[in-house]
Amino acid sequence: MRYPGIFDSIHKNCFFIIYLKNHSLFATSLQSVSLGEVFLLSFVSSVNTSREFSTTESSTLYSVFGMLIFSEILLFFGFIWDYLHARLGNIYIDMPLNLEPYLNITSSLNITSSVISILVYKMTVSHFSDFEKWLTSAFFIGSLFLSYQGDEYTFLQCGLNDSWFSLAFLIITGLHSLHVCVGVLFICLSVNYHDSDGSNRVEDFNIGTYWHFVELIWVALTMLLFLM
Repeated sequence: MRYPGIFDSIHKNCFFIIYLKNHSLFATSLQSVSLGEVFLLSFVSSVNTSREFSTTESSTLYSVFGMLIFSEILLFFGFIWDYLHARLGNIYIDMPLNLEPYLNITSSLNITSSVISILVYKMTVSHFSDFEKWLTSAFFIGSLFLSYQGDEYTFLQCGLNDSWFSLAFLIITGLHSLHVCVGVLFICLSVNYHDSDGSNRVEDFNIGTYWHFVELIWVALTMLLFLM
């Protein structure tokens, strides 16, 4: 005589017990080992990368810097592709309010990029007067961009969970603001790295390439998020 209901219940309960045991095992020991392995490998990789940067010729460093810029372009391309896929897919657009301050934000970033271009030109023609003043101006104008971006987030009146547009807007502009923070940090490091008159080698001043990359990304975001 068969009791399919009883056997099915026993089978399900046994499977549930085995699953709980495996899950508990992973939650205690295996998970800790996995996380520890990830952090250990990340630390070792960071140490080796720092050592390579300190002992590698400048030409190789430029290649690494170029690959870094290329990877950042692919990163932004992925988010922009996702935005265009949703925007052109006839999805309802709930436009947030208070997006007008983008003109001030764009102007401050363009001025910073122009100041960096002037610095690169001064180094090219070996004209190093007022080098630190120009760097300081670029630092404050870049910080002004971050201040404008923070004000925009404050008065945006929307959050990540309000609509797909606000989600895409906050993620993409937040990622770009993070890159601007890195650019401002590069300016601070350049003040200490170069001589007081900026008379180090011209090819070491890679911050100009980075800032032009950040500016071009913002021009693309301006057309996508504000003008379309």
